[in-house]
Amino acid sequence: MRRTDAARELGGFVREHRTDGSRRLRVAGALLVTGVIGLAFGVPVTIASIGTTDGAPELAGLLLGVGLIGLGLGVWRLT
Repeated sequence: MRRTDAARELGGFVREHRTDGSRRLRVAGALLVTGVIGLAFGVPVTIASIGTTDGAPELAGLLLGVGLIGLGLGVWRLT
């Protein structure tokens, strides 16, 4: 099969790709809320866990990680 035959079978070139904007905004909102909540809990736990080794540093890292990743992905989904 030649290239022109394949192109003919595929059809015309699509110049526009439709996306579900409302779903994208809902996902971005959920990620941003998750990020804000994660940071809201993570920052105080991090401050309280400075100088201790009783399991709080792991929790602080988890909360801060979830918060920062949530915020980053939420902002990325908005753009």
